[in-house]
Order: sequence, then C-alpha cells, then structure tokens
Amino acid sequence: MAGFSRPLNIYFLGFDSLSRLMFMRKLKETYKYVTEVLNGTVLEMYNIVGDGTPAALLPILTGKTEEELPETRRSQRNASFVDAYPFIWKELKKFGYATLYAEDMQNIGTFTYRLKGFKQQPTEHYLRSFYRQVEKETHRSNQLCFGSELQHRVQLSYVEDFFTTYPREEPKFAFQFHAAYSHDDFNAVERADGATVEHLRFFEKNGFLNDTLVVVFSDHGSRYSAIRRTKQGKLEERNPFVSVILPPWFKEVYPNAVANLRKNSKRLTTPFDLHATLKSLWNFPPPLLGDLANRGISLFSEIPPSRDCTNADIPAHWCSCLSWKKLPKDALVVWFIANELVKAFNGRLKEQEKLCSMLKLHSILEAYVTQPTDEYVAFAGAKDFDGRQPLFGERVNMRYSTYALTIVTSPGNGIFEATVLYDLTNRLLHINLDSVSRVNAYGSASHCIMSKDSYLAIWCVCRDKLS
Repeated sequence: MAGFSRPLNIYFLGFDSLSRLMFMRKLKETYKYVTEVLNGTVLEMYNIVGDGTPAALLPILTGKTEEELPETRRSQRNASFVDAYPFIWKELKKFGYATLYAEDMQNIGTFTYRLKGFKQQPTEHYLRSFYRQVEKETHRSNQLCFGSELQHRVQLSYVEDFFTTYPREEPKFAFQFHAAYSHDDFNAVERADGATVEHLRFFEKNGFLNDTLVVVFSDHGSRYSAIRRTKQGKLEERNPFVSVILPPWFKEVYPNAVANLRKNSKRLTTPFDLHATLKSLWNFPPPLLGDLANRGISLFSEIPPSRDCTNADIPAHWCSCLSWKKLPKDALVVWFIANELVKAFNGRLKEQEKLCSMLKLHSILEAYVTQPTDEYVAFAGAKDFDGRQPLFGERVNMRYSTYALTIVTSPGNGIFEATVLYDLTNRLLHINLDSVSRVNAYGSASHCIMSKDSYLAIWCVCRDKLS
C-alpha cells in the first residue's frame, strides 16, 4: 500500500432494508451523530444496481455482480461455494489486515439463503457459528435480545472487542450487517438507534476514528412493506443510506480527495464506487477526475456530472434517473405487455409445474412509459436461458420505449413490478425476468420450491397451498 504512513482500518456498519430517508426517520440520533459530530458525508444519489442484499453487497465486496461471478446458487448442479468469490478481504489479508465478518439472521443470510455459503471460514473473526448455536439452544432464528442485552448491542460489542484486542498498529477490516430489527419491520430499527450512537462514540473516544475509514450504510430500501407499493416507496427502495466518515486529519492532508467526496455526495453513485474507493486505498490518492469508462469510480476522484445509468452500469429497472409518463390502465399496449409478462412468468414456472401453480393476470395497478434518449441504457435481450444475464449498455434512440408496469397475479395475489423494452421499429417486446420485482411478501406460499430453485420463489404458489 502506498500513500499512507500505515494502512487505514476499514469498517462497514450496515443495516438491512433502510432507504436514505427511512434511515433519517428511524435512526435520527445516529444520523445526527454521523453528520454533525463525525462530519460524515452522505451519498444522496446512491443507486442500487440489482434486487436484494446479494446484489447490494457483492459489488462492494468483489466489484462484480452475482452473474459475473462463479455459479454458487444452491439450486444449480455443480455450484461452487462462495469461497470462489474474489472478496476484498482476501487482498487485505495479504496486506496484513486482521479481518471480521458478522451478520445476524442466519436463516436468510446474504451468502447462505440462495447461495451455498462458505466452505471455509472467510475471515479470522466470523459470527455465524455463534448465531447458529443460539438458534440451536433457543429454537428461534431471530433473537431480538440475549437475556438483558439487545441482540444488536451484542454484535456491536463483538466489533469493539475486535478493535481493542489487536495492536493499534495492526490494520483491521470489519464488515458487519444487521437485519434483525429492520428486515421485516423498519419501525423496529428505532431500538438500535441509541446503541449505534454509543458504538460510534466508543470509536471516537478511544481514538479509533483517527485511523479508520467508516462506512455506515444500508443495502436497499424496504422491498415488501405497504410504503413500497407507492411511488415514493419505489424510489426509496433504489436509494439506500450510505455515509462515509474520514479521520479528522484527512481534510488537511488530502484536501482534493475530501473535496471530491463532498462533490460526489450529490452525484450518481453505486456499490461499484464503494469497491473502487477501497481499491484506491492501495495507491492513494487516486486521479482527481474519474473515468466514465469505468463503472466503478473512487469517491476520492471527482465523478463527472454527466454520469448516467448507462456508464454507471445501472439496469433501467433500477435507475432512479428516468422520467416516466403515466398511462391508462386499460390501454391496449398495457394489457398486451401485462399478459406477455404473465406468459414469461409461467414459462419459467413450467420447469416446476408439478409443484407450482401456473399464474393468471388478475389486474393492472399502474403503467408508465418513457422514451429514453441515447444517454439511457437499452436492454436488448438476455445472455442466458433463464434471463439472469441481461444485455445492457447499448445506446438507444427514439425507436425504443421503456414501459414499467405493476400487476397482480392469481393465485396468491402476487404484486409485481416489471420494466420491459419495446422496439417500436421491429415491434418486438423484450422481457428480462431480472427486471421484475415482487413488492409484497410471499411468505410460505413458495415453501415447496426453496430448496430446489429459490429463484422461482417470487412467482411460485405451491399447489399444496391451494388445496
């Protein structure tokens, strides 16, 4: 590593399912402490690049999307363990870092729910075995308290012990992610507010912030709550909370880097940029101006204001920068697209039709259209059979229209949002199932498919639930 007298510690403190605005609403004291006391920089235009926690964390930790990495889904034959991923802590270990990864709610763990998980312990310090033992002894998968201690407080203490146990001069990497208080009900996360402030105050009082880059963040906004089914909720899902806290001396030593970070707080940013920021610490400081040819740009380089979803590699379905015009729900094109979507769902479900009921279109809740200029991303098809690898990135002209529909299917009353591209010249509709979100919970309706093909869970209504 070049540029620092000794490597900076790196600490990611994460929460599940909190938009930037929801973080401000529910973790008021934490937000105030981060921004006013610790002078943290909040990335106001941070945009997700995919659906769910793996799509949020993998670009940060590996610089790649799940589709670009080795196959690790449980449902796929000959799938690898996620040990095959190029996690950033592997590189940090080579630089002498002590490493920690901690995550609660093991039943829906980022790397263990759909994916095969780790074969070998990934970091020197790892909380999975602790939580698994707690589940075994209590027969509960989501403990909110351990005796008189908040579960959240116990996990924070684990990181505090990690920082105090190792010598100050030994660099440390810690990544902890907390879901128990926010995944199912964002109102419950308020109980973590005081403990989080005390945790950050511990780092400040003990001098750890003098040599640590801290990122307080969330993966995405709420995906299944009632607010998600509003226009505001749709936007908030795509705009999670991300803040960067720098050592107090950083501004004096690296004024340009800090100035760029401040500028970038109001520029379009993504998880790829967080990965690029970490990599830039290897040889600091990075170039003053970021290159739009790179989908990931260090936050310490100025991100050009002309950046858009195309060069940031944000799929159209997740792009918050598009302008939409509302369409009548009874428009012929809307009904055509809605029925084609259900056909696409059933085409995927047909692989498991003995277990899953075929779907029917129940109703259309809303429909929008945009005609993107050639600054916006085009979707031209899919690279693979099951639509996990979309072809994004080609410039489009006015022969294309992008449609966004929210529909309800039966049985099960599943509510889905989908973004499709219509080729006006050739009259071709391009449907990519990766550009479909389910916005209400499916609960146990898909229990029969989870161990076989969890990718189908958002659509599958098990036949035994109909009897």
